[in-house]
Amino acid sequence: MSASLTGRPAAPNNSREIIKNNLLLEQAKEMLMLARQELHSAQYATYKSTQIKNTAVSVKNEVMVMIAKVRERKGRLDLPIVSGKHLRKISDRTALQSADNAEKFITTRKIDSFESLAKFTADREQKYGQLETAHLSKGQKLNRLKITPKQWKVEIQSLQSEYDSIGREQTKTATELAYAEVISYNKKNLERASEREPTAQQATKQTKTEGGRNIMNI
Repeated sequence: MSASLTGRPAAPNNSREIIKNNLLLEQAKEMLMLARQELHSAQYATYKSTQIKNTAVSVKNEVMVMIAKVRERKGRLDLPIVSGKHLRKISDRTALQSADNAEKFITTRKIDSFESLAKFTADREQKYGQLETAHLSKGQKLNRLKITPKQWKVEIQSLQSEYDSIGREQTKTATELAYAEVISYNKKNLERASEREPTAQQATKQTKTEGGRNIMNI
């Protein structure tokens, strides 16, 4: 018999309904738990992203800070006329004194510290040496072939193109090294000036104190 005299469903049907409802309830609980986990993960990811951005903003580029201090003191960068090995190769040295140009150089080369500036300089020094050797070699070969230009016309044209290309890259690298020299030179100058300032301030203070004492003694 499938139903009781009162018209209620038989016990087996009740059991199936209860099991079905329990399964649906468990599925709902599981979906809710997954939703909470996803929400927590999203919130944590947003928090970490904000934290990283805030950290990046709070960490200042020490090279840019130094350039800003020199700009504030003098309005331009000083040139290492005597010690600048690559500076001597640059015809327009005025551009190297511009704080704006120095900041652009640091930004475009992704230099964020004096340590990375030193690494950049070492890499470019190595590159410049290789370019200088290649440029000299191409030039010597080109001079030999130009003795009989008709015989080596095609090769001379190809070699001249390579020679000019290396020369342009060499000039670009020399300019980068000149900027690095100027920035490093100004860092040293700023450090020396900062070291002298406390001594000068102390001497001024002492002079004023002694002057006050002398007035009182008169």
